[in-house]
Amino acid sequence: MKNLNWLASYPKSGNTWFRVILGNLLSSNDKPLDINNLSTGVVHAASRCLIDEFAGIATSELDLQQIVTLRTGVYETLSNTSEENILLKIHDANSMMAVDKSLIPESVTTGVVYLIRNPLDIAVSLAHHEAVSVDRAIDCMLDPEYVFSSNENRLIPQLPQYLSDWSGHVNSWINSEHLSVHTIRYEDMLYNTSESVTKALKFLGLEFTEELLQRAVEFSRFERLQKQEEENGFVEKKPASRSFFRKGEEGDWKNVLSNAQTKRIIKACESAMQQFGYL
Repeated sequence: MKNLNWLASYPKSGNTWFRVILGNLLSSNDKPLDINNLSTGVVHAASRCLIDEFAGIATSELDLQQIVTLRTGVYETLSNTSEENILLKIHDANSMMAVDKSLIPESVTTGVVYLIRNPLDIAVSLAHHEAVSVDRAIDCMLDPEYVFSSNENRLIPQLPQYLSDWSGHVNSWINSEHLSVHTIRYEDMLYNTSESVTKALKFLGLEFTEELLQRAVEFSRFERLQKQEEENGFVEKKPASRSFFRKGEEGDWKNVLSNAQTKRIIKACESAMQQFGYL
């Protein structure tokens, strides 16, 4: 039975914002959903608790390659233990390190919504998120062996996630031969939120009314998310970062990146950037 749907993206590409909109859509409350309760309707594919529970083994005892290989079987088991459709958030590239094999099991996957964002803006946003320099953020984005949420000093709720470089990440998803993929540009979500979200929800087979969608979009406006984070914090914010919902704008890279930094990203990511209208 195919019942797994994936909400995939490179970090800082709108995944969390989409989850907030979806959570507000599925919620029956007449007020915005608490951003610290985004588990509504979405499972985090890299949750250590999830993988440990379904694998029956402590991932703390395994190396990264063993964990990644194990996860594919966990998703198959997760699918087989549920008769409902399941939506999983994922930041990993759809590939395993050093192994020519997909991470996502095609046999139980219905479809993938892939969110993509201009890598020039991601560089700025990622630097703030990770509390590192822009040059360090760019190093990570262009590293084909980059691993996200890797912490050698302590266990954290999320497992390490192999991202590859930005272009490799994009291609691993959108060029998959065996998965049905619907792509959303972050920039289109900014300017045509309802239209972009509607197409994605219909692709996922979710039913909703126009009234509920407009309410969800209104409840998920960036200013509201910023206010919630300011008042109550946000569990997904990195400890060293000043905020998670920082700006959410298009084109902030023009105010931050040097010419050399801009050219470096474009040189490495030109093909995918051209394909999605970022050049």
